[in-house]
Amino acid sequence: MTFSTPIKSLFSAVLVSILLVASQTSFALGMAKPEPVEPGMFMAPASGTPELVVSKLLKLYPNPNYGSEVYIKGFTKNTEASIQVKNAIGYVVASERLFISDEDGSVRLDISSLPEGHYYLHIKVEKAQVVKKLIKL
Repeated sequence: MTFSTPIKSLFSAVLVSILLVASQTSFALGMAKPEPVEPGMFMAPASGTPELVVSKLLKLYPNPNYGSEVYIKGFTKNTEASIQVKNAIGYVVASERLFISDEDGSVRLDISSLPEGHYYLHIKVEKAQVVKKLIKL
């Protein structure tokens, strides 16, 4: 079914009016307008270190990994980080340990005991917690 141009114009005008009224109503009711957020990102609590910033700074190398160790780069010098490793279904395969970054801002993690698979590194730095995916081949 196709519509003529006047009907399409009328439909567009009605749709714009509905959206305008809806946005004004939420503002009048004291509801805050939502801020746009990129897909896959989340906002950190205002009182802590933004997880988004920490997540963008930290990089796993090499990933995917064929060896027995992985480096987490992007920390500042002598930063304390607590790291826990979980498998793809959420079971803890390496209990939480405290690491201190070296002069280059890197942490070396021994993964020689892990079989091939997908893992999630839960990294806590100060008040921020991020999750990084690791693939071991």
